[in-house]
Order: sequence, then structure tokens, then C-alpha cells
Amino acid sequence: MRHQQDLADVFDFTARDLQANKGGTFSNRQMEKFVQQDRGCALVAGGAFVLVILATVFTYIADQGSFPQLLPMFVIMLVLSGIGFVAARTSLNVDHHLFHVEGQANLYMEERKRYRLNVRGYTFNVAQAEYEILEDGTHYRVYYATPEQDEEKQKTALKYIQTIEIIE
Repeated sequence: MRHQQDLADVFDFTARDLQANKGGTFSNRQMEKFVQQDRGCALVAGGAFVLVILATVFTYIADQGSFPQLLPMFVIMLVLSGIGFVAARTSLNVDHHLFHVEGQANLYMEERKRYRLNVRGYTFNVAQAEYEILEDGTHYRVYYATPEQDEEKQKTALKYIQTIEIIE
């Protein structure tokens, strides 16, 4: 069972998280993580939006002569950061759904050290430490969260591993 505890340590989940996932629900701790991630995304996007506005104002005050040439760039940056902010705010209301897949692990690395875990056609992005603790060919049950409910779309959708266990 040491390997199972290593998985819990590296993937950052508790026995309570795993039990909740086995029961088909998220633990309170996992739900709080989603809230924190959503808030973080919204803060970063909002910060970028404010920085673009401040840069525009500062440039206008500092050098009004070059401002007309820079205006189109500022408008584009403002629109893009505004879209990012709206997208981040919208993601605050995204429901995540819990699913699981079980089967033999296929581990591989893509260019630029992108680590992947594939179980029965479902591919997960994993960090290097997670990749190194997993064992190729071992049977795992992976509980994951995704905003996508359609099973076929889940194979390519962004998925967040919640818990993972070895199947004996």
C-alpha cells in the first residue's frame, strides 16, 4: 500500500477525497480547490485588464505625441484582456462532473516535456513528479473532473485528476 500513499502524496489527495470519489461525489476539500482555482483565474484576468488600462493612461500622459500610433495596439490589448476577463468570470459558474476510468496505464512524453497518462483512450496531462510515480502497465482507476458530460468528448476535453488508485 506504500505506492498508493505515494500516489496520494504526489497527486495531493486524501483518503477522504478518494472515499468521496468512490461514492460518486467530490469531497468538500476538492470543491474548495475548484473555487480557489476559479477565483485565481478571475483575478489574473482582471489584473491584466486593469494593467492594460493603466498602461494606456500612462502612455497618454507621458507622451501624447506617440499615443495616436499606439492607440490601435492598446485597443487590441484591451479587447483581448477584456475577453479573457469575461471568460474567466464565466468559468466561475462552470459545473465540474466526476467520472472515472479504469485500465492499464500507458505513459508517454511529448515534445517539450509534456507528460501524459493514457487509460483506455482517456488522456490526462500529468506533472513530471506524477509521471515519475506512475508505473507503465499498472492497472489504475482514475477519478477525474471535467466540465464535459458527453463521454466521447471527454476523451479530448480538459480533465483534472482528482484521485487515482491501483487496481489489484
